[in-house]
Amino acid sequence: MLRSVDGRDFLRVGAIRGDSGYPSLEVRVEGKAKGFSGGSDAWIDGFALKEFTAALRAFERSRQGRLELQSMKPGEFRLALRSMDHAGHLLVEFTISKTALVGDRPDNVSILVSGAFELDPGTVGEIVAGFAQLANAV
Repeated sequence: MLRSVDGRDFLRVGAIRGDSGYPSLEVRVEGKAKGFSGGSDAWIDGFALKEFTAALRAFERSRQGRLELQSMKPGEFRLALRSMDHAGHLLVEFTISKTALVGDRPDNVSILVSGAFELDPGTVGEIVAGFAQLANAV
């Protein structure tokens, strides 16, 4: 889980199941930032997940640059990690979205939450281990 310094804001990504036909993983994503929260399921490409995990290991050491992971369906889930300064402070940005039928005469609408928070720097190792676990589930 990615969490803020004060523990109030977070992004949780958990495995649901893999796809035997293509290396991918369905995940449950839940996030909260500054009182806004939401969650949904999304599919992540297995190759992209492994690439992100490898880049995350390097990012852990340098604490510089920007990383991004996105769902296979555009706009459904996006996670970005980036350095805020040369001291190694890190920012988490996320978007979680899903399409839902709303109303008596159902209308297809997009419901989304996006947010950002400063990452608790003591959790970077846990995050690397968590994404490695997800990548191994593919």
